[in-house]
Amino acid sequence: MFNKEKLITKFVRITQFATWPILYPLFHVMFRIEIINRHKIDNISRPFIIVANHTNFYDSFIFRIVFGFKYLPLRFMAVTKFDWDFLNKLADCGIINFVY
Repeated sequence: MFNKEKLITKFVRITQFATWPILYPLFHVMFRIEIINRHKIDNISRPFIIVANHTNFYDSFIFRIVFGFKYLPLRFMAVTKFDWDFLNKLADCGIINFVY
């Protein structure tokens, strides 16, 4: 029997593990990332929920970097309508759903 949830989980795991080595150095060059109280993150047990009140679309990528391999894969909820036309076109093509 086809299990859609297992397939999605495997896809998410593969893509997040594959993009982490690329995103980690890229984001450290582009942004100054400072993790305060890292020991609190290291002691989180699963499952957990992160709520971010943000104004940008790259928070999910930052969370992947901050939490590292130990907590991958992460699942995200996101909007599909944006203020930027470019992002709306990506959403219409299905790329936003693919990334998230």
